[in-house]
Amino acid sequence: MFNTILVPVDRSPYSEIALAHAASMAAAFDSRLILLHVVDIVGWANPAYSVNPLDWQIRKAEAETYLQERATKLQQQGLQVEWHMLDGDAAEQTHEFVRAHPVDLIVLGARGQSAVKEWRLGNVAYKLAEHARTSFLLVRVSTPGAPASQSNALDAVSYQRVLVPMDGSQRAECVLPVATALSRKLTSHITLAHVVRRPEMLRRTPLTQEDTGLLDAIVESNRAEAERYLAVLKDRLPGAVEDRILIGPDAISTLYQLALQEQIDLIVLSAHGYSNQVAWPYGSLTAGLTLHGATSVLVVQDMP
Repeated sequence: MFNTILVPVDRSPYSEIALAHAASMAAAFDSRLILLHVVDIVGWANPAYSVNPLDWQIRKAEAETYLQERATKLQQQGLQVEWHMLDGDAAEQTHEFVRAHPVDLIVLGARGQSAVKEWRLGNVAYKLAEHARTSFLLVRVSTPGAPASQSNALDAVSYQRVLVPMDGSQRAECVLPVATALSRKLTSHITLAHVVRRPEMLRRTPLTQEDTGLLDAIVESNRAEAERYLAVLKDRLPGAVEDRILIGPDAISTLYQLALQEQIDLIVLSAHGYSNQVAWPYGSLTAGLTLHGATSVLVVQDMP
């Protein structure tokens, strides 16, 4: 499923958290874990001055020590680990590495060394999520604004509550084997969710009673069909699986609120869903929850 997992690390507290998540995923799927650090001149050197060769070598030596220490500790936990170090722009070099090597999953911290509080995603995470076209896990800090130091010891990460949105499409269902593996190996509790949208009607005047009755009938028909659909999916999954059928104006905001209210640890969804807009990197739901969500997201790429 995920034979090889790549985690770019920049030695920031945020990447430490991402590394802990990557280790848990590697343990769950028996994956080979690759640590990648890019010594990024753009991020630390003033372009108005030349690079001091001594400072450059010190920086590379520190990064090599860091990678070796992390790899050794993860290997002691029984994981298959290797590490690589490159020079240049972090996003570009990581993207090229993914193109040149068989990587099944990229684990990204939502922020990195250059974290800006007002931005949901850091520069490297945004570029890789947009262009890599590979399954990725976007790790968000559990408490917004809190110091990101809780995973410095590479403690195991537990996904106690996993939300799996389902829209009735086969593309969306491609994530079910991943959810099943998480449930079995990490004892995660799975919640299947479907959002029934209330249709819009173009009216310049208030809706008539007949209009309202028509909308209510459509919503109820869709809700009943969703109930039957989720019941079938629940029978295919092991263990105790819950389902949620919600009625809302749109799936993104409705699932966003559900994840907050039920303290979801991870949302698992496919890159594309019912709309099947494969010309775009991601469907609207996946893009919305990735760019604007507050919960960690595992996006399973449904395209070759």
